[in-house]
Amino acid sequence: MSQFYDTDTGFPNLHAPYLIPEEFRIRHQLMIRVFDRKFQPFFTGIFPKEPSRGLDGAIGPEKFDWPVMTSTRPMARLYGRDEPTQYINAGGIKTEYFNTVITKAGFVRRYDEFESDFTYGLIGKKYRILAEEITEAVNKRIEFECGNTLYHNTFAINQFSKGIDLNRALVADVSGGKFYLYDHSTEIADLANLLTGLQWSNKSSDPYRDFAVIKRAHEDMMGREITTAYLGPETIMWLDINPTLKETVKYVKDLTNGVLGTTVQGVTIHKVMGNDLKEEAFYSGNAAPPMYYPGMGDLDYDKWSDRNKVPLMVDGGINGKEWGIMAEESVGNLFHSWINTKHQAQVGSPIIPYTKVKEQDDPDRRMIRMEKAFCPAVYDWGKYVLLLNTCNRSNRT
Repeated sequence: MSQFYDTDTGFPNLHAPYLIPEEFRIRHQLMIRVFDRKFQPFFTGIFPKEPSRGLDGAIGPEKFDWPVMTSTRPMARLYGRDEPTQYINAGGIKTEYFNTVITKAGFVRRYDEFESDFTYGLIGKKYRILAEEITEAVNKRIEFECGNTLYHNTFAINQFSKGIDLNRALVADVSGGKFYLYDHSTEIADLANLLTGLQWSNKSSDPYRDFAVIKRAHEDMMGREITTAYLGPETIMWLDINPTLKETVKYVKDLTNGVLGTTVQGVTIHKVMGNDLKEEAFYSGNAAPPMYYPGMGDLDYDKWSDRNKVPLMVDGGINGKEWGIMAEESVGNLFHSWINTKHQAQVGSPIIPYTKVKEQDDPDRRMIRMEKAFCPAVYDWGKYVLLLNTCNRSNRT
């Protein structure tokens, strides 16, 4: 008898005799969870996953509240014995889902003619491909919303954290050489002239100094150190070859793997590769969509003659200016909620995605659906620094 898991790949076994409806459903759900762990959003490093909870402590369905989290320096406010702590009125949980359909391989044939497909694992391979596409599509959407929130996008703030105080947030404009409040336009005079004012793609830039300045500005507010950074691929490329940074780090860390993966001034750098979501062709020549809004979903794959995908760490179009994040270990949580009662019965945790398989009239054609309910929440907006204009993709000189 076949094993529960494929001994070669480690994936749930989809070979006969496990393709009977009930066993097939269980194994496909297991496969979804395998790939869901593989395609985690980049920002879950600073947005640890957590079940959402309501005021009664129960795991909430669509809306939830949590206490305001702020630094207690110099002294925490003392609450009365019966005085409740202040709560944020969250906009609510957002649900993302993805559907896909798979049909039997090849032309219309008798069931016994599928024997070779089972022998060579073709059916199982097709389902593995679909499970991979489903989880990647949903998790990339969650990644977009986490990026929206970190960027202080008003659409995301109103949806997930309406009414929250953002005045502890800090924005560093690398090329402009200035620090701003959360509105990205009100300059902080106390921090003037500290940044070098050059994009890190400029050969004369000094990212080592900029790192030190940004860390110091954060420490002045929080009294704690920045430990991690999330930067776009173009920025990482320029840091890899920046003469000032190379000259500095070569004495403390060998450059075999470049800047990626090294620690610069105690800050571990992570490269955010990008996103495959693409804009609807409608936006060509029309007003630009909101920040990171992926449009209606252009299903055309990306190619060199048609680069209309929406990069994650870019502001102002495909070839715009990259941004980044320098943060403490975590800035909040990525809350998850139940989809429905069947979800709870199926997996026992709202963090694990809900899946269902629906047979069409043709028993050989099945629709597979995956759903996740999520909400990125920043507890204290002073726990990270938003970096703007680290480099410009349209100007590589």
